[in-house]
Formats: sequence, structure tokens, C-alpha cells
Amino acid sequence: MEINQEKVCVPDLARMKSARQPIAMPTGATSHSRASSMPPAWICCYLGDSLAMAIRGEDSTLSVTVKEVTYHTPMVARTHRRVIVVADMPFLSC
Repeated sequence: MEINQEKVCVPDLARMKSARQPIAMPTGATSHSRASSMPPAWICCYLGDSLAMAIRGEDSTLSVTVKEVTYHTPMVARTHRRVIVVADMPFLSC
């Protein structure tokens, strides 16, 4: 598998799924320093679903607010611009 340096887009993920290629999506990328510690060469997406647990040391993700997600997500997105960043909506926010 060659290292892709181009920006990953949603159609790329669909193509990879159809071709049964592995899709690397590490979780816990909740800050610039955490995301920058993950080498971007093989990563397609960062999943920012552990903010309460990874940053605040809580037992669950239920207490995270939309305001916190909108604060942390851009930091991760600026880290490696070729990677898709997925931020989940907090519990009962919509």
C-alpha cells in the first residue's frame, strides 16, 4: 500500500470500502497535540469521540457540550489538513 499525501475525501472512503482496503480512523484526536502525535501517512479520518474521557478524565462521553466540540474540532482539523475529521454531536444535542 502506498502512502497517499493527497487530501482524503468522502468518495475516497467509499472507494476504499468497496475495494476492501483498510481505513485507518484512530480515536482520541481531541487536541492539536494528540492529533500531531499520530502519524498522518496512513490515517484517513480522526474520530473525536472521546473528549470527555481523554481530556477531562470522565467515565463517559455524556457530559460533552456542543460548545466544547466546536472548540476542539478546529484544532484537530488544523493538525493534518489531508485527513477527514469526524466530530460527533453530544448526547441529546439535537
